Parts: sequence; structure tokens; C-alpha cells
Amino acid sequence: MRLLTFVAVGLTLIISSIQIERLEDVLVYAVEPATKIRKREISDTDSPKAKSSVQFKEFVEDKLIQHTQALEHLVKLVQANEETTRQLLENLSNRVEKPMLPQKIEITSRRSFSSKPVSLVDQPNNKISPWCSVAILCHRTYSPVCGYDDNFGYGKFDDICHMLQVNCYWKYNFALVPSCRPVI
Repeated sequence: MRLLTFVAVGLTLIISSIQIERLEDVLVYAVEPATKIRKREISDTDSPKAKSSVQFKEFVEDKLIQHTQALEHLVKLVQANEETTRQLLENLSNRVEKPMLPQKIEITSRRSFSSKPVSLVDQPNNKISPWCSVAILCHRTYSPVCGYDDNFGYGKFDDICHMLQVNCYWKYNFALVPSCRPVI
């Protein structure tokens, strides 16, 4: 143990006697000595008009970069909000109760009314109907209305919300009409 102590003290004395490195030798990039400031020669590019033009161009460039970055940030936010809204709408649409089909209004015409409704879950692409966002937010009034769809024909609904729910769930495209009977 004493031998180890003597060796450590000896090494310390030897190392301290070696010249300490200079700061410039330790730095990766050597420190350059201070230089005397020289006056620049005046040229056409150093005129006040040229300086203000260069400064203006730099200012405009900086502002364009800032606005571009802000716009990119807003686009990213909008895309994130669109994705969130789409997922929310999809989740809410999947939870929509199966609405009753409207009461079919038979009229005498050459049109065939043999079409069958298409279920939301039977769609191969599972694309959400554009009516769903409105149907989810609609407040029921229970004031009967009539609607018309090219595939279904005329239908009588409990209210406009019922019509929107049918459009959402069954993938119809009923439009509100003033009467359940066509005017000829």
C-alpha cells in the first residue's frame, strides 16, 4: 500500500514538472490574433442606395421564409385536424342506429321502384356518406317531410333528420321536395 502511495506521488511530481500545454495546442481551431481594422474603400456597391437595396432584399427574403414556415405549420395543423375530424366522423357514423326506411309513396309512372337499399357495412370501400356529418348534428323536430331519390323514388320521413340519417346509413341521396306528389 505504501509502495502504491509513493508511486502516485512520484508520478504527480513528474507530470507537474512537464511543461503545461498551451491553450492554442488544446483548441481544435487555433485562435487568430487580432487584426487591425482597415477602412474599406468606397465603391459603387457601398453607396447608401445599394446598401438599402440589399437590406430591403434581405428583409423581404427573411419575411418570405418566415411566412412560408408559418404556412407550412398551418397546413400541417389543418391536415392533422382533417384526419382527426375524419376519424371522429367515421366513429360517430359507425355508431348511428339503423334508421327505418321512409314510407314509399307510389305514383303512377314508368319508373321502377324495385331498388334495394345499400347498407353502410356492405360497401367495399367503406366510404362515409357526405350526409353523415349533417345527420349527426341534426336535432329532431318530428315534422313530416318528403324527399326524392333517383333510385328509391318519393319517400315520406318523420322529419328532415330522419331523411339525413337514411341518406347517411343507407347511402341514398334523398333531396327535400315540397310535396310527396310530383307536379306534372
